[in-house]
Amino acid sequence: MRLALVTCLALLPTTTLAANPDCAIMGGIVDRIVAERVEGTEMMAAMEAVAAEYTGDQERFVGTIPHLTDWVYNGLPKEHLTAEAGQAFATQCAAQ
Repeated sequence: MRLALVTCLALLPTTTLAANPDCAIMGGIVDRIVAERVEGTEMMAAMEAVAAEYTGDQERFVGTIPHLTDWVYNGLPKEHLTAEAGQAFATQCAAQ
């Protein structure tokens, strides 16, 4: 019984992310913005570059890019500009 409960709790974050695929996509956007900031790209240029990548079915995410860019550039400390930033965002998004 205890093993079943532990297994269910361990799988919960994965199930949640799968239930909300938008969180994974926004996590990818965060990763792209982080990469632009690390490269030294100015905020507006980064926002435009990332937005240009989201067309077709993913164009609906363009509206989130200014908010995510502001967060990455003005709210995320330099020590958090890692390859894990997008996954951390997606995990927190799914937890909401």
